[in-house]
Amino acid sequence: MDVIAAAFGGLVAVVLFATLVFVVAQITHRRHDVIDAMWGLFFIVNVLIVAMQAPKMTPVAAVVVGMVVVWGLRLWLHIFGRWKRASVEDPRYQQLRKNWPQRYMPLQVYTRIYLVQALLVAIISLPVTLLVRQSPGANGVVIIGMAIWLAGFVVEVVADWQLRQFAADPAHRGMTMQSGLWRYSRHPNYFGEITMWWGLAIAALTVRWGWIGILGAATISYLIVFVSGIPPAERGSRRRKGWDEYRQRTSVLMLWPPRARPSS
Repeated sequence: MDVIAAAFGGLVAVVLFATLVFVVAQITHRRHDVIDAMWGLFFIVNVLIVAMQAPKMTPVAAVVVGMVVVWGLRLWLHIFGRWKRASVEDPRYQQLRKNWPQRYMPLQVYTRIYLVQALLVAIISLPVTLLVRQSPGANGVVIIGMAIWLAGFVVEVVADWQLRQFAADPAHRGMTMQSGLWRYSRHPNYFGEITMWWGLAIAALTVRWGWIGILGAATISYLIVFVSGIPPAERGSRRRKGWDEYRQRTSVLMLWPPRARPSS
C-alpha cells in the first residue's frame, strides 16, 4: 500500500531528525525538554518527505502541506522562545528520569522520549499522509475539513497570544488567566489543536482508506486530554490565585459560556 510506504518514509525521516536533536542535546546542555520545541518541526519533516514521495500534487495536497508547515513553524517559534527563556529543564522530564532505572539513562531517554515522539508524529500525521499521498480534488467534505482546521488554527493562535500577553504583565504574576478565549475554556489552545486534527481527519475521509486518518486525530486528542496536555497544565495551575473558582465555572476544553458564580 502506497500510503503505508509514505508513512514509513516520513517516520524514518523524523527518527533521523529526532536522533540528531537527541545527540545535540546530550552533548551540549542535556535539557531534553528541547524536544517540546522540536515537536512542530517533526511534523514539517514528516509532511515534506511524504510530499516528495507523492506522484502528483493537486492544489488540495499542496494546501495541506502548506497548512502543516505554517502550523509547525508557528508552534516551533512559540515553544522554542519559551524554552530559551527557561533557565532549567521542564520538571516533567526531570521527574521522568527519576522514575526510570538509572542504568543506561541516555539510551532510555533516547528510546522512551525521542523515538516514542517520532512514532507519535507518524501516527498523528496519518490524515495528512493520506491527503498528500493520494492528492484528492476539492469537494464539499474537503472544504469543510479545511474550514474546521482553519477555525482550530485561529483559536490556537489567538489563545496562545492572549496567554502570552497576560503572562508578560508583572501585575498578573501568580494569577489565573480568565479573559478572552480563556473565559470560555480552561484550555482553548488545546481545543484549537484538537479541532485542527479532526478537520484534517474529516477531509481525509474523501480518499481511499481515509478512515485511518481518524486514528491520528484520536491519538492527539487522547494525548492532550489524558496524558501530556491538560493533566500537567491543570496540576501546574492549582497554586494560581482564583484557580479553584475558575475551574468550577469554566469548561475544561470546549469553548462554552461560563457557569454562573455560586451565590453567597
